Amino acid sequence: MEIHHGHSDVRTWRTFALEFLMIAIAVFVGSMGEYYLEHKIMEERRDEGLALMLRNLEADQRNLDEIIRFSDSGLAYLSRSKESAYLYRSGKISRDQYFRRLVDDLPNNYQYRTFFLDSAAFNSMSSAGLISLIESPDLKSAISDYYAIFAKRLQDNNSLVDSDAKTYYYDSFPLQNPVDVSELGNAPKISRREDIEFYLTLPRVIESLTADRFITDTDNLRIRVLDYRNLLVRIRSQNQKLVIMIRSQ
Repeated sequence: MEIHHGHSDVRTWRTFALEFLMIAIAVFVGSMGEYYLEHKIMEERRDEGLALMLRNLEADQRNLDEIIRFSDSGLAYLSRSKESAYLYRSGKISRDQYFRRLVDDLPNNYQYRTFFLDSAAFNSMSSAGLISLIESPDLKSAISDYYAIFAKRLQDNNSLVDSDAKTYYYDSFPLQNPVDVSELGNAPKISRREDIEFYLTLPRVIESLTADRFITDTDNLRIRVLDYRNLLVRIRSQNQKLVIMIRSQ
């Protein structure tokens, strides 16, 4: 008769504890690996976003330089127009001389341009939560100043310059049209000499150019353009600061 010695299949609590510990360690290690991978991917996306932001800022610099040059040219032009009107109103030059000065300077007239920030990278990073991954608090603050505070000031001043320039050219200086309507098949500005001479015979044009308010209207637009130019200079300074900070990351 064979005698079988049975082996107990009952597991001890130590066995269960060991298995649980092994599973917990495996889950923990897997979670840490997944977290590290996800964090690494987010950091790479952050760096790509900052690289794109740097390109946006460099494009902004080029546009700012161009519009600041337009503003400088416009300020000089408006100063000359005001001076010509003052000489006429004070009796130092005749009306014909006054008109001639305006016509001769017409090719240099203030062609206003407004500036818009290229915020593609900032918007993309903000929507993806990547701004929070920037380690430097100074860089975060500089980005916020540029794309939030300065952007709001710029938006307000764009509207003011746009409105004041259109009003000036429609009401006070009707020899020029600031709106480009070339896509409609019309010349955006009066350019032919015979057309300018014809406009100078119209009572509406003569009244506008010889009115007392022409001097004050010209000066008001000049002040608006000067304020706008000063804002652009401050934005450019913030732009340069931000470029240096991003490149140092």
